[in-house]
Amino acid sequence: MKPDAPQETVQAAYRRCRNQLRQAGIAEAAFEAETLISHVTGRSRFEPGTLTAEQKLVLDALIIKRLNREPLQYLLGSWPFMDLELAVGPGVLIPRPETEQVCLAALKCLAGNPQPTVLELCAGTGAMALAIQSRLPQATVTAVELDAAAFGWLERNIQAFAQNHATAPMSVQADVLEYHHALPVAALDLIVCNPPYVAEAEYAGLEPELYFEPRRALIAPEGGLFFYRRIARDYLKALKPGGWLVFELGAGQAPAVGELLAQNGYTAIETRPDYAGHDRIALAQRPPLGT
Repeated sequence: MKPDAPQETVQAAYRRCRNQLRQAGIAEAAFEAETLISHVTGRSRFEPGTLTAEQKLVLDALIIKRLNREPLQYLLGSWPFMDLELAVGPGVLIPRPETEQVCLAALKCLAGNPQPTVLELCAGTGAMALAIQSRLPQATVTAVELDAAAFGWLERNIQAFAQNHATAPMSVQADVLEYHHALPVAALDLIVCNPPYVAEAEYAGLEPELYFEPRRALIAPEGGLFFYRRIARDYLKALKPGGWLVFELGAGQAPAVGELLAQNGYTAIETRPDYAGHDRIALAQRPPLGT
């Protein structure tokens, strides 16, 4: 009878995971290995201890998935966004740091207005709607998402949020291309949106992890500008005079989006960079009364 194989220490498991990810060309191999170890064992790589047989099986399965380039966020089942922890998984776009900057810019548009009426379009996980609601508890926030899988994640996140907050966003399953018909005129202080903006021709050049995310949340017709054009045109009347429209932008889209915002009658149009220096945020205002 063969003796049982020695259990793998946490430190050895970390090194093994890191090396496998590194050999596969995953840039943040050390960070991801430590994150996976913590997720499976509840320990940091610096803590003493060994993996149980079950933990080793779980870790090995996660490593195989990651080597196949499934996103780390999907493997973990949740990901931070600002001061929130959001449930994520197949069928919904993963919240990213760039979108945090979009959300912070949107919050600045609401400075001095403790009870704004806010709409997030193409909401996905509801990241921006939830973050705005957490900072402005008296706000009336609605998150709109069409896709059934993404809407399931949106509702899950709103339900979790509601357990710890007095107010939570309302979720609406609807097509953003039609939802404007349901809105009263001059009802909103802010519309914020991270729409699909990848041009079809660019899709083949994306990182392999992005192919696991929903294609319809990434690709837009008209060179990536379709949703910007339709939302800018159709939602202006839903904003109050002085209300703001805030978009996340794709690479190189700032000039075209700024132009179409101006063509549709917006003022105070501005673009802002992300941490990498790329124009990532477009802000535009429905002209205030008297202008």
